[in-house]
Amino acid sequence: MDKQGIYDSLSRQGATSLMNNRRWGRLLYVLGNLPVCYRVKILDSPSVSDWHPSNTYTSVPSNELFLDQIGAIHFLQIHWLEVKSLNDDADGKITALIEGISKTLRKPCTRDGSTFRIWGHVLQSDIVSPDEENS
Repeated sequence: MDKQGIYDSLSRQGATSLMNNRRWGRLLYVLGNLPVCYRVKILDSPSVSDWHPSNTYTSVPSNELFLDQIGAIHFLQIHWLEVKSLNDDADGKITALIEGISKTLRKPCTRDGSTFRIWGHVLQSDIVSPDEENS
């Protein structure tokens, strides 16, 4: 999908962008040096990618991420990226590093156990109202 098509899709979905190309590039570069794996949810797809070891990150060209089953996607297409340690991480070192990275980016990151979700975009459908939480 070309860049204008991505922008049109973001607009149709009511997406609010939380990351930019530079931050995605820095994040993936740093993760490539850690024993972690990641998976990605793309905005226009209901499915989630398989888990990939972070050392397989390839920028083709810059501002794009290559996923085995999909091919190259533009950073703008990333709804969220989840990261978890490849190892047991019993001492919590990897978890602390990922938390530090998310704080450095100053962007929303949610956590479920040892899995971190770094948000690229928030959609209107991602927001749960207090009434929905209590039902």
